[in-house]
Amino acid sequence: MCLLGNASVGARKFLVKETRIEMQQLFLVLESLRFRGAIDILSMIMKLKC
Repeated sequence: MCLLGNASVGARKFLVKETRIEMQQLFLVLESLRFRGAIDILSMIMKLKC
């Protein structure tokens, strides 16, 4: 019974860690997309000015 309890706690910690990693990856993707969007906007402004 004790082993089962430890296993579920371990699984829960693992899931939390996995979720956190996925959230970080999603955040990085969003950041890079926003960065790319900013570059696109900058290039558009440059084209308009030229």
